Amino acid sequence: MESQTVNNFHKTKNQVVKFKNTVELKKTWSVFSTMDQNSYAVSEPRIVVESQTAVSLVFHPIESENVVEYQIRYYRIGISDSAITTPILTENDVLCPKFGCDWSCYLIYNLQKNPREYEFEIKARVDKIWNKYVVFKRRAWSSLERQCSITPPFFMVKNLESVDYTREIDIDVKEYKRQGTWRYILIVDMRGNEGVTAAIDMTKLHDKSKAINDETPYYIAASFTEDNFNKMNKFIIGDAKMHGGYVF
Repeated sequence: MESQTVNNFHKTKNQVVKFKNTVELKKTWSVFSTMDQNSYAVSEPRIVVESQTAVSLVFHPIESENVVEYQIRYYRIGISDSAITTPILTENDVLCPKFGCDWSCYLIYNLQKNPREYEFEIKARVDKIWNKYVVFKRRAWSSLERQCSITPPFFMVKNLESVDYTREIDIDVKEYKRQGTWRYILIVDMRGNEGVTAAIDMTKLHDKSKAINDETPYYIAASFTEDNFNKMNKFIIGDAKMHGGYVF
């Protein structure tokens, strides 16, 4: 009996293989390994921090050479028609705002009810193939883990997309040409030093919620990878979008 292995099957794509009957046995057979139900399912989805109106979600990103996208949905427990689904999220959309962190993060805010009245789920799409939803579990960080999450706002975020509360910032084209830059951050300084760049303590740079709590007069409003940054020539503060995990 002759045996042959066909390599380089892509487990998320259909493949066509043709066989010819052998002269001796007049038949042929084959065994294929295909993607099982849990392949590319999101692992370790957790709810690690929550306030009365917001929830901070973390999960392990899927490692793949193909395009990976995510989608999160949440709904009131026991109310079937209350589901809300996020837009399709790229890997950059769930990039952790903390430098050097290997978790993916996402913030859901302005919930009408306490987060504990909701179920939160996530699914992944790898190379255009969706897998099943996985439930976010409430699980605190252990003492051996590197703690990281977006600080959820403890208030309802108001004036979303209101023109009166937005501001356009032009991005100088020279910024695109900086060598060796891997992350850009936008800092909002509330000290009102017009035309003067005041000293900023980098160790106190956090998101707006923590800055308010710590009474720090400046905070990070957005974070970009080099690729994100190169695609824009204007940035709008107050457009209700999250950039690199930050909402303001």
